Amino acid sequence: MKVVWDINKASENLVKHKIEFSHAATVLDDPLAITIEDERHEEKRFITLGADLLGRILVVVYAY
Repeated sequence: MKVVWDINKASENLVKHKIEFSHAATVLDDPLAITIEDERHEEKRFITLGADLLGRILVVVYAY
């Protein structure tokens, strides 16, 4: 899956959560990750819980 993000949002996220989007995106490749659809929004939004390449357990919220 190709992942793209807003560079300003990525910078804010790094300051706020100390996680780079490039690392967070690797959660989407975790074969054991769990993904659910977030139905609270009109756009297609998903929440994934999984491990990044550094072994950290992360929750990633994204639109698709």
